[in-house]
Amino acid sequence: MPNPGRDRTSPSVLPTDWPLVALALALTALGVAMVYSAGQTDVPSFVTGLWRTQLMWGALGVGAMLGMSRLSVRALEWACQPPVRGAPVLGKLRQGGGSGPGPRTPPAPPGARPDGRART
Repeated sequence: MPNPGRDRTSPSVLPTDWPLVALALALTALGVAMVYSAGQTDVPSFVTGLWRTQLMWGALGVGAMLGMSRLSVRALEWACQPPVRGAPVLGKLRQGGGSGPGPRTPPAPPGARPDGRART
């Protein structure tokens, strides 16, 4: 039974932007290849197997991209509200609530001028 409120010309499934998917897959493959290349060293180290982790996160990211492309803009706006509203609160907590002396400046190197310019 057709839904009278739905436009019959609009598809029930949104079309997939295949060039975007291909570009995301190509960039993911390039990133994995770069990490694989960086891990090929003469001395085995912890970097050797990191390309597998990069491949896993890349596949997870492309899957999340495809899943989010199926959501409506209203659903995405609704899902973004908690992080957007919580980010300033977390930033304030990280700073310690704005109390304290703040960041310290490093000491000047020996022979530096008070205005920061080099001697000529």
